[in-house]
Amino acid sequence: MKRAVSTLLALCLLVFPCLPAAAAEEALLTLSGKAITASATLPQLTRLFGQPKLTTPSQFGGSACTFYGENYRDFLFVETNAAGQLVSYGTVAKDFTAPGLRAGDVVQGGYEGIYATDYDDDRLFGYMGYVESRLPDWDGLRYEREPELNVNLCRHAAEMWNAASALHGANTPVTFDPRAVLVNQQLMDNGGDLYQHCRDNGLSTSFSLIQSSLYSGYRTRPNPLLFAQFAVHYTAPGGFYPVFVLSAQNRMLVGFLSPAFFETVAPVDYTPEEEALLEQARALYRQSVADWNGEEEYFLQHPGEDRLPLTPGVIAPGKLKGALGLLNAIRAGAGLPTLTLSDSLCRGCQMKAALTHYLAVNHIDNPSPHFPPQPTGMSDEDYALAQNGMGENLYYGDVLSSILNALNDSYGDPYYFGHRYNLLNPTWAEAGFGSTEVQNQLSFGIQGVHKTAGYQPSEAEFVGWPSKGVMLAEAGAGSRTIYSGLFYSGYQTTPQTTVTLRCLNTGECWRFTPQDETTDHHQFTITDATMVSYYDDSIALTPGRVYEITIGNVQNTTTGQTTDYVYRSVYERALPLGEENNPTGITLSQTARTAAVGGSFRLRAALTPADALNKMVTWQSDNEAVATVNECGVVSCLAPGQAVITATTAGGLTARAVITVANYRAGDVNDDGKVNATDALLVLRCAVGKATLTERQRLAGDANGDGALNAADALLILRAAVGKEKL
Repeated sequence: MKRAVSTLLALCLLVFPCLPAAAAEEALLTLSGKAITASATLPQLTRLFGQPKLTTPSQFGGSACTFYGENYRDFLFVETNAAGQLVSYGTVAKDFTAPGLRAGDVVQGGYEGIYATDYDDDRLFGYMGYVESRLPDWDGLRYEREPELNVNLCRHAAEMWNAASALHGANTPVTFDPRAVLVNQQLMDNGGDLYQHCRDNGLSTSFSLIQSSLYSGYRTRPNPLLFAQFAVHYTAPGGFYPVFVLSAQNRMLVGFLSPAFFETVAPVDYTPEEEALLEQARALYRQSVADWNGEEEYFLQHPGEDRLPLTPGVIAPGKLKGALGLLNAIRAGAGLPTLTLSDSLCRGCQMKAALTHYLAVNHIDNPSPHFPPQPTGMSDEDYALAQNGMGENLYYGDVLSSILNALNDSYGDPYYFGHRYNLLNPTWAEAGFGSTEVQNQLSFGIQGVHKTAGYQPSEAEFVGWPSKGVMLAEAGAGSRTIYSGLFYSGYQTTPQTTVTLRCLNTGECWRFTPQDETTDHHQFTITDATMVSYYDDSIALTPGRVYEITIGNVQNTTTGQTTDYVYRSVYERALPLGEENNPTGITLSQTARTAAVGGSFRLRAALTPADALNKMVTWQSDNEAVATVNECGVVSCLAPGQAVITATTAGGLTARAVITVANYRAGDVNDDGKVNATDALLVLRCAVGKATLTERQRLAGDANGDGALNAADALLILRAAVGKEKL
């Protein structure tokens, strides 16, 4: 008995530390003349700021509340502990004060999650503070054990994002969906995250990344300001769900997930013509990869680009063939004739890249880069070589990446898209590629150059992006791509032309009309009776899906009649994901468990091998009247009975856990309706053989569900009694 009591006392000291002296009664934060002090209670704050717009459980055992008025004025976030005491407080506003700080102050070297400043002038617009004496030790593992902590934090972070966005005059509101956070949590269990999953599995357009990093957390606890601070210079794609997650390993992910990630997908068969285009595009792409990887060196002869006479480098033939193969694979998917590699155009590209670099590093004015000045000392022959070819792109990146950058150009002229259609023009016959070797201080990066020339007949009347026929996912179209369509013959646009993009698998639809207001999220342009361009940052093309694009109200140039031009685009991978991307094994943390009605616990799925690219696991209950399971394996017990929880990998492997739900309250060992130290003491006495418990009492006392009663269960019960643990 003495041993049990002494053990309990030791545990109590961990849970109930000595209370610190009361903080001096001074304003911790002032908003519009309203003071928040350390002794403030939620009822007092409610009288000052009105009813909170959002209330959730706090990471400190009490409540987390977000208050704000019209247009997010007087935005306040607070958290309390189990005793109702204020622990954290924060705001984004233009008129707050804190000890030694005022909104608008220039703050440099601030800690992440404490200060939020405008990036341009370091002006303070957000602040998080803590009552240090009430701040418990950091327990990152709780974010793994209790995914709802991340869910609740992200709910408040989304509200603060919207407040920060409104404060800076931006129209970038976000809508929260817990699935985005929970799916990310599940992926983090196996060392991944949503950004990696989308990147590795052909879903890059579904995730818009802001930051992926390690979180130090040495001065703050996870708080909404960690997320909201980015609202100053980042816009959320329209309709995308915010993802703000911390893992037990202190990994932080900030970004946005497309709702399309969760859409119910109906299969759509490819036509025979689409199948043939896909096969041809894939064959060309596979060969391009082999050609590119077949050369170890990029330059066989390194260039001299800083002084005259210029000596352009010589790029390895395999790299040039690989670049051409990539472009030809994209063209073939669109039903366009392929190009041949021209040695003279490649040499011209190398000379043009060298000349562009030379002018930049020597600060020689170059207002029209396609027609640059001929520097004194450069021969007429070299200058003519730099100017050869007809269609020319100057774009950053090596000969491979510059092609993808140019095709997805959203920085150039949105009314013409010369970069894109120099590469996709169906009548070109030859192409050349080149680049500089090193980055210069006056450019985006390595200077890439593309040149096209020659003629070949083509029946293509239209070229689109997304492509008419097959659009390869490897072409690099992202969630912020400006799409377009260009008529070469047969049709022309009118002032009433519209565009509708529809996913045939999900029914998602985007419409564009001349009356649309141009915003950060959405734009539409009709140009020169031949082209339309359109953009909506919520469009997320997904491999395996078929899109129908309707260019409405165009004129048939033969008949003069107004009609709609409709085409399909199959968005597919050039390199299909093979079985090697999927796990070969899956095991669950528990295969059987008895739990209480009203209780919840988490199942974890461990995957092998650890480096499998597709770490996605889906969860399902066969009896949702008894128990449900969410996207990261948290089981909620609803009624007495039995349910089988199944976890399934991307490759179809499954693992199951049998859950028995019974009528008892977890932690309430003596059945008095409370969870307290008495229950923990009963568990300890049973563990050392000093007490005998009934089966129902043993179930209530097995707080961690491992089938045994010991000090670990007693500690969990004690922590639950003070609101620091959820049973």
